[in-house]
Amino acid sequence: MKKVKLISISFTVFIHFSVFLHTYTLLCSFFTSSIVLAKRRLLHIISFFHFFCFSHIFGEADALCFFVEADAHLRISSDKKAKELKKQEAEALENSRGASASTKNQKKPSCGSEELR
Repeated sequence: MKKVKLISISFTVFIHFSVFLHTYTLLCSFFTSSIVLAKRRLLHIISFFHFFCFSHIFGEADALCFFVEADAHLRISSDKKAKELKKQEAEALENSRGASASTKNQKKPSCGSEELR
């Protein structure tokens, strides 16, 4: 009976905490003007909160495994996004260099007697 009550209390706390974190994310996105940074902070806080809940419900060993896996997943997804952004920036820089080089190589029309012939 106590375990059921503990689970219902932890879910109630989780719902309230989720609403708070959602508000926190929105505020962070306004103040830092970076939604990615706010999401990363939010995910770290949520994963720590899950660790806290899991350690009380399922035991610390399972909770620690979950927390380590969640943190590794966050790092991998952040690294992938960072690589994609760098790749897009490199492509944009290459495209802009190609466009400027093609405009330099174009022949300018001459205003001499060559055009009249």
